[in-house]
Amino acid sequence: MMPSGGKTDVDPDSGLPVATGAKPQIKRSRVPTTYSDATRTPFLAIDVRPGTQTQNFTLKSKP
Repeated sequence: MMPSGGKTDVDPDSGLPVATGAKPQIKRSRVPTTYSDATRTPFLAIDVRPGTQTQNFTLKSKP
């Protein structure tokens, strides 16, 4: 079954169906770039250990 919205063509070499049409969009990360790089995140100094933990963070709101 081909994805809806696409047109089906046949590959001349293999004879197999090939989906054509709109290309899927690249999904953007939901994580801000500030936090996506493990070497530059503001949470770099947090030590994660096994067991129960409590972490208190001071959060800044956007103006």
